[in-house]
Amino acid sequence: MYRKTVNLIKRMFNLFGLEISKRSFTKDRIKRGEFDWLRRLSIKTIYDVGANNGEFVKFISEILPEAQIYSFEPLKEPYEELKINTGNVGKIKYQNYALGDYDGESTIFHNQFSPSSSILKMTDAHKTPFPYTKESYEEKIQIKKLDSVFQDFENTENILLKIDVQG
Repeated sequence: MYRKTVNLIKRMFNLFGLEISKRSFTKDRIKRGEFDWLRRLSIKTIYDVGANNGEFVKFISEILPEAQIYSFEPLKEPYEELKINTGNVGKIKYQNYALGDYDGESTIFHNQFSPSSSILKMTDAHKTPFPYTKESYEEKIQIKKLDSVFQDFENTENILLKIDVQG
């Protein structure tokens, strides 16, 4: 069922001339030029939604060193790790809130495995196959609409929007 759903989604995107593919960022792949296609897009601005502790930023800044990066991470602990881990990235601005469909507050279930944190409560369907995600605690976070904050950012025509969120 999963594979059929993935193939259906890929075919729908193909109708619009778009391709979905999984690409892991590794230093070797960057050195081999496998992400040169990203350079050719002349991306000037990157929105990193769900930045966590900065893994994506570290790799994308090697591929697109001149791009202005806006990293959004609502959880306090990963947000602080993000700033430490990406302190050598020249053009990054940190946002300690989530992006959503309203401006306000919410409660997030901060998981011991922070990439699994979510506004939605985790069910046993996830916890059973991934036992390292069993523990979590509630944390209050800020949520803002991108429309509410977009004018505060320096935007260009060539924008990359990376979204890695739950809930």
